[in-house]
Amino acid sequence: MSLEPIDPETALDLYLTHRDSEVTQATLYSHSSWLSHFVRWCD
Repeated sequence: MSLEPIDPETALDLYLTHRDSEVTQATLYSHSSWLSHFVRWCD
């Protein structure tokens, strides 16, 4: 198995989509808010 690099925005979208059925909308919003700061830092 080989990992391919992806940009931070895509990784965030994939993570939030994956968690969508597991957590509440409030949790998704919270994760999105905090992780968006990290994505901006990565840029």
